[in-house]
Amino acid sequence: MKISIPKDIFTNPLQKSSSRNDDETFLLFISRILSLGVALIVVAALLDLMHFNDWKQDALNALSFIGRGLGEALIIAYLVAVVVEPYMRSWYASQTATELWWAVQRKNVPDEMRHAITSLAKSKEFYRRTTWKMRFDRTDDGQLEVELEVNSTGTSIDEPVHPDVGLWLMSSSSKYKARHIAWRLEIPDDDASWVIDEDDFLRIDSGELEVSSLYPDDVKVPAGKTYTTKKLVRVYPAGDWLPLRTRCMTGRFFYDISGPAADGLEFSVKHPDGTTATDSFKNTGKKNISFESPAGSFTLPGHVSLVSWTPTAAGGAELGDAK
Repeated sequence: MKISIPKDIFTNPLQKSSSRNDDETFLLFISRILSLGVALIVVAALLDLMHFNDWKQDALNALSFIGRGLGEALIIAYLVAVVVEPYMRSWYASQTATELWWAVQRKNVPDEMRHAITSLAKSKEFYRRTTWKMRFDRTDDGQLEVELEVNSTGTSIDEPVHPDVGLWLMSSSSKYKARHIAWRLEIPDDDASWVIDEDDFLRIDSGELEVSSLYPDDVKVPAGKTYTTKKLVRVYPAGDWLPLRTRCMTGRFFYDISGPAADGLEFSVKHPDGTTATDSFKNTGKKNISFESPAGSFTLPGHVSLVSWTPTAAGGAELGDAK
């Protein structure tokens, strides 16, 4: 049996809400490719009509050959972008969906896998981008302190969603406790926002207050609307690494590192797709360094980006240890 699936469901939900300017830019780009290809072939044909009796003829022949080849290549690239690539993407997704459906039906499939796929299929919330801003500082007794600001831009696909506050925090040094500082949800088109501040989080941690009393479950981002979330936390890493956990499907990640405790250190970011990028403050005078995930990457819920750093040489102490 082959499952019949509507083609429009294979549209990337992270691109579905892209602005019209993005679509116009793409159409303009491929139109210019086509125009350039046609122009090169026309110029090559005109060069073929010209005749000389000396070395100029050889040069014209070479130019005509190169121009015609480039023109044909550009036209082929245009046809692939407009016709072949969308068809192949839809065909591949259809084949994969059918095989995945049958795989999940088998009795020997682990329940965890079946539940994970079902949960993923039900997801109606997507982040187009998430920016992690990390400011490295130290407490009075030398303990590393990282203020982590997470800014995400999301889209509600097909039906209203209730973005989760996300109360997960990484473990911190035994002497200090990681804590939430602030959380904010905004729906720009509706001029609506909800805020949970540090005092609210302290009352939530103590059990005195429920998140739902400040951010009711019936708060929904309307279907097709874009929204932003901002989360501010403070953590105290016991070692030389910081895990950044993904809460929902995300298109691109951006990382910004700054702060006095980061000066003179080399940082490495391992993206969920396995690629790694490094940069350093050492002898550069930079106030911040930035990383970003590879273009075209896509991260699933629960995946982790790992930020790590090399020990500082000053005094032989490692970053995260008390002075």
